[in-house]
Amino acid sequence: MGVLENKLCLALVLVLGLVGALISTPVLSSLQANVYLETSGTILYTLAPTLHIDGRWIKNSAGNILFLRGVNKVGFEDLADGSWEADGQGGPGAWSPYAVRANLDKMKSYGFNVVRLIQAVDWWINNEPNYKQHIKDIITWAGERGIYVIFTGYQVRNYFAGGGQDPLPYPPYSLPGSETIIPSKEAFVNWWKDVGTQLGSFPNALFELWNEPVWDPDPSAGFASWKPVVQQCINTIRTVSDNIVLVQWNYDVWWNIGSHNDLSWIQDLNLTGSNILYSTHSYPDGLDAPNHYSYNDLRNALQLCGVESVGNTFNKPVIIGEIGCNLAWTGQDLTNELSAFKNELTVFNDWNLSYLGWWWRNEGQFALLQPNESWIPPPTQPGQILINATAIGGTGGP
Repeated sequence: MGVLENKLCLALVLVLGLVGALISTPVLSSLQANVYLETSGTILYTLAPTLHIDGRWIKNSAGNILFLRGVNKVGFEDLADGSWEADGQGGPGAWSPYAVRANLDKMKSYGFNVVRLIQAVDWWINNEPNYKQHIKDIITWAGERGIYVIFTGYQVRNYFAGGGQDPLPYPPYSLPGSETIIPSKEAFVNWWKDVGTQLGSFPNALFELWNEPVWDPDPSAGFASWKPVVQQCINTIRTVSDNIVLVQWNYDVWWNIGSHNDLSWIQDLNLTGSNILYSTHSYPDGLDAPNHYSYNDLRNALQLCGVESVGNTFNKPVIIGEIGCNLAWTGQDLTNELSAFKNELTVFNDWNLSYLGWWWRNEGQFALLQPNESWIPPPTQPGQILINATAIGGTGGP
């Protein structure tokens, strides 16, 4: 954006502010809510105004309840470009703004208003090649389309550096070699301060501390270590940003319907601070999944897990950060799995919950896109079920 455009946008903001002070209208309020200033003074336009937590609800700057419904985008755990490649755009590892925008346009056309980006920490710390700017560009382009971005810590070292999904992001709980990137709890907290400092000015950015944190074989020891780190991360992020922070615990959020794991960890964390959103994951897939696929089966199991009571009883917000449909099943088992996926999304819609499908990719057992060479591939059966559920339930988008 040039100097002239900056001056014109600044004049627009000043005029809106002056007129808004004289005449208060919903239109003016909406326009003002969609314009924000970065610390550099550059004026950007976004259709995704800042969010906040009010009791069990996610609300936008106008005070309206918003349901975040979209997809998980894997790729940054492998490559610094996030693997958004389009045909003829250079292949894996080649940064392509065209590919990113095309994917975001397709997500928007499906009614999605949030994308969760799975991250490897070393890309951020080493900033190779120009990784931080890639993230900022994605968040900017997503905001222009009314899409929110959840920035999620998933593993400490990227796949090609020998990394994998770390149980917890610091030693002694992280994978061997990860300590070269995150050597201590304090280093992890400081990483989040830097992320918050650099991304906190984007109103459509949300921060998820870690994906499925847990420590086997002694989860209680892991939880005792993780609990104070979560509070420290929230406290340090709050020194630079008031954006929503997502918190999660345990692999056992993979409910595998019938095991009835609960969400008591939300109360056990006993966190203080504002704009905290609790995330859990739901996969109907499991040893007994083919026998538990009806709407009533799933609703009863999810009630036993405490998904509904967290909001109704404890007045805390919950988002289903991942929900997937396992295409590895065959025959009647696959039919049942598809029914379970559809019925579970229906339950989430009935309960007014936010959710994100796993994953925006054209390969693997949870693929939401078909395994063909077209750009961009059409949705799989689970992908279409997710699109339909979002349309029926509504995104509550800005």
